[in-house]
Amino acid sequence: MSKQRRASKKKHDRNKRKTQKATATVVGSRQPTARLSKRLAEADDLIARRRLHEARELLEREGGKRQRSPELLEMLLYVYQGLDDHLMIARTAERLVRLQPGNADGWMMMAQGYMFCGRVAMAANAWRHFLERWPKHENAVKARKAEEIAGEAATGMLKDLGFSEDDFDWLVLHDEILFEIGSGEFEDAVSKCRELLKAKPGVVSVRNNLVLALFHLGRGDEARNVSRETVSTWPDNRFAEALHGRIEFLTGDAAEANAIADRIVRNPSDQQDAVAAQVELLGILGRDDDVLSVVKSAEPIDKDPRCCAALKHFEAVALMRSGRGAEAHASWKQCLKLDPGYTPATENLHDLNSSGGHAPWPDSIAKWIPKPVIDQFVNELKSGDSGAFTRAVEKYPYFATLVPALLDRGDPIGRELAFRLARAVGSPEMLDALHDFAFSQRGPDDLRFQALTYLKEKGRLGAGPHRLYRDGDWDEIQVAGFDITDEPSIPINPLTAELQTEGYKALTSGDAARGEQIFRQCLEIDSDDPSSLHNLAAAILQQGFERKQEAVQLLLEVHERFPDYLFARTSLAQIAIYENDLERARELLSPLHERQQMHISEAMAFMAVSIEVAIARDNFGTAEKLLNSMKQFAPDDRVIAQLRRKIDRARQPIRKALKGFASGLSRR
Repeated sequence: MSKQRRASKKKHDRNKRKTQKATATVVGSRQPTARLSKRLAEADDLIARRRLHEARELLEREGGKRQRSPELLEMLLYVYQGLDDHLMIARTAERLVRLQPGNADGWMMMAQGYMFCGRVAMAANAWRHFLERWPKHENAVKARKAEEIAGEAATGMLKDLGFSEDDFDWLVLHDEILFEIGSGEFEDAVSKCRELLKAKPGVVSVRNNLVLALFHLGRGDEARNVSRETVSTWPDNRFAEALHGRIEFLTGDAAEANAIADRIVRNPSDQQDAVAAQVELLGILGRDDDVLSVVKSAEPIDKDPRCCAALKHFEAVALMRSGRGAEAHASWKQCLKLDPGYTPATENLHDLNSSGGHAPWPDSIAKWIPKPVIDQFVNELKSGDSGAFTRAVEKYPYFATLVPALLDRGDPIGRELAFRLARAVGSPEMLDALHDFAFSQRGPDDLRFQALTYLKEKGRLGAGPHRLYRDGDWDEIQVAGFDITDEPSIPINPLTAELQTEGYKALTSGDAARGEQIFRQCLEIDSDDPSSLHNLAAAILQQGFERKQEAVQLLLEVHERFPDYLFARTSLAQIAIYENDLERARELLSPLHERQQMHISEAMAFMAVSIEVAIARDNFGTAEKLLNSMKQFAPDDRVIAQLRRKIDRARQPIRKALKGFASGLSRR
């Protein structure tokens, strides 16, 4: 052991003994409070009912306040065991043995946690301490066997890193760096990287870990500089090459990242860690075909199960994005069989099963954007200041370059954050990103439709129709964006207003003949009143099929004479729907999408017939959104209940089957 490392270790041991002495005193005198006892009992009840996730949430929330409670930590360990969360088992056991250095079970669980996390040097070190302290423990035989396995693996790692047998302590520190990064403790990881690099400056893996830790602290420039220096000094290190490509992309240089990816695809690595890093880079770049190619080339490589799980996840994402859903699900299942705790696969499958609409995505937002940067954006967003996002982008300019990629393949948080940023900044580049997103097949229908609506508001496109991917298929979509006003587009003649009201009451009560009589009186007063002409047509139509042609002819005349009169358009569109002429209905409704203002009655009529079109096309998502909009305008209108019934009836399988049968007959 080097002189420097021995001095560091002595200081560490002194501090450890002081901490153990202090914590032993505290633990010996501390008893659970009434509040904590109650929370532990609640958690115990949840555990008994196998509601482990709820128990975890309760205990972790309480654990933030009760850092020095062995009882709480022991219960958390039980929950983490049930959830196979080995990282948290190790971390929680560390806290427990700091409080209770004499807790043999705590030391065992900590060692086991390290082992399952692949931190074999830390595991071997912990087992050795256990056996020195409790050589006759009932689990001593198992501990010796575990220590032999971990020690053998650690010896192999010493050789891989170019360390001597005397460098075991440095290997433990190397493991600790990886463990800190896996736990999100990036400050500690940077500190330990610096310490190890002073003693072992030629260890490339430590430099790679330093790059990761610096990036996740939000120190992107430092991370990029260290990465560039590393690949320049060690050009044959394939992991460093792939990591460098990822850092370049995430800090704003997509061109350099893709150039590196091109080299990788031409000559993929045959080492498992490098292959995993290469596939991760290709996945975050959205190069689906290349992901599948590199994963396939890596099949003969003897890989760790966790590495295989990662490759299967990225393979599944690429397959799903390529429209090969069944194969994607099979790959995700293989991933979780290899590593049941592989979170990205679990989250993607959950999103697909819940119809969230975001899947697939390769990595969570935490892999794209450092937490300090996300916190900055969240804090700016909470401020309510319209310039908040702009200031955040000025501070972290590279985030703006990630917006198109996050809209295309971000997780739910990443995509929502990118969407909000693009709208808040509103630059031409951001509008281009929203345009590409709106007309893609990526992300939830609602979010893409919001992008379409925003682009219309900004004058980047008209009302349509636009070809949009919705409800699993491509459809023609019109975008309406109008203000509700008290003024109808064509005012009612005050001389006929009273009669109009009386006639409308007659129609709604079912007395169409009386309505016809009243509206003819209105026309005697004002023969050019489009409202009276339209309502006369409605009264005629209500009196039976034999008078349909008379009513339709009158509506056509009204529409020809008064092309801006909305109700004639919506009535003719409704007739076209009943005649299964959806193209004619769309043609009639299309100009209405350009309206900037509508009276509430006009808006209700327009949205009602738009719902009819959506139902006719089995586009129930659009129908539901329009109905919700109508509820905001007039929640008590009887038309809403009628439309609700129409949507529900149309969704019934027998109705859809009959509709399909009828359309099949009409094509023969």
